[in-house]
Amino acid sequence: MFGQTFDTNDIAIIGLLVVLEGFLSIDNALVLGILAKRLPKAQRNKALSYGLIGAMVFRLIAVVAAAAFLLWTEISYGKAASAVVATIAALALLGAVAFSLRGREGWAFTLNAAAIVAAVAALFIALYPNVLPSTSVAAGTLTVTNASSTGYTLAVMSWVAVIFTPVVLAYQAWTYWVFRQRISASHIPVVSASAVPPRGGVTPTPV
Repeated sequence: MFGQTFDTNDIAIIGLLVVLEGFLSIDNALVLGILAKRLPKAQRNKALSYGLIGAMVFRLIAVVAAAAFLLWTEISYGKAASAVVATIAALALLGAVAFSLRGREGWAFTLNAAAIVAAVAALFIALYPNVLPSTSVAAGTLTVTNASSTGYTLAVMSWVAVIFTPVVLAYQAWTYWVFRQRISASHIPVVSASAVPPRGGVTPTPV
């Protein structure tokens, strides 16, 4: 259909896009830090707190929606292999939450990325060879054959990925290195009472 074909290279491209999506999620922390830096010092902590809480709420909503969609897919089209991979995704997500609560950010990030990859793999295995099944007309089902791009398009996408993927990964690695440690109360300098000016804003001159 539409003169399009499916090739095994498409699976590698899909996997690469999933990995890049996991790395690009670090951008949220970078943008939040840059925006908060422009605020007065007294408002930075509040802005960071609101931003992190909002990110956690939206992420929780996204996780619940993705889990519900994966569960529905498994019930409707699932196979034994996809159920195993979906279970791995769920265990990886729970492990990421547990390590995050213990302050092990490295393991939490790794398991979170593994959960994303496993969830996408479970969907692919459950639906294959379909991509978007039609619930009304069987002929309207989108498959990996009629949904794939032409050979020329895949070749262009491959060269673009080869050139720009190292750049994006290097940038994301630098971003993760900059934000590898969280700011705690120990980083806030202690200000003595004598160093705080009175309400009038004028510091009395010692006699």
